[in-house]
Amino acid sequence: MEKHQLFETWILQDAQLTEDEQKCLNAHLLECDHCRQLKLGWQSTRSMLKTTPMVGPTTGFSQRWKNSLAERRARQQKAQIKRFLRYLIGINVLTLIGLSFVLLLGTNPVNLMATALREVVMALLFIGRAGSVFNMFLRAFPPYVPVLIWVLTSTGFSLAALAWGFSIWKYVIKGVNAK
Repeated sequence: MEKHQLFETWILQDAQLTEDEQKCLNAHLLECDHCRQLKLGWQSTRSMLKTTPMVGPTTGFSQRWKNSLAERRARQQKAQIKRFLRYLIGINVLTLIGLSFVLLLGTNPVNLMATALREVVMALLFIGRAGSVFNMFLRAFPPYVPVLIWVLTSTGFSLAALAWGFSIWKYVIKGVNAK
């Protein structure tokens, strides 16, 4: 079958053959039934392709194609965003793991736990001292000042909530674009 390869290529190609190649092909076609049938079939197919009328698209095809193109682009864009976010998350996780290894390999676990415990104790002591200072200020004021502070604070929050409720009511009744 490999000896027919050159002749099959000559039969199926659209390029013009040289005079010697054409003579060689014609001589081969007289001897080889397979290549002769291939040439006749190819000539028949080419003539059918040339004489068959071009069929136009069905009604609305262009619009459906344009709509599907926009949908495909939107899906591709969403997929690209998802891939990018996965990439960023992966990089962040790998960075966190790397930093954890550096931290854990660079310190003794006992020292790490002792430092964490010391920070928790310091935070609790700070909260306790801040409470003591706040309590001292409350005792230094006359008895009516703490009550007055609470009344003013709660009145401020009530007025803010009332203004927020009014603005929500206004947008619900009149709409967002109303002036």
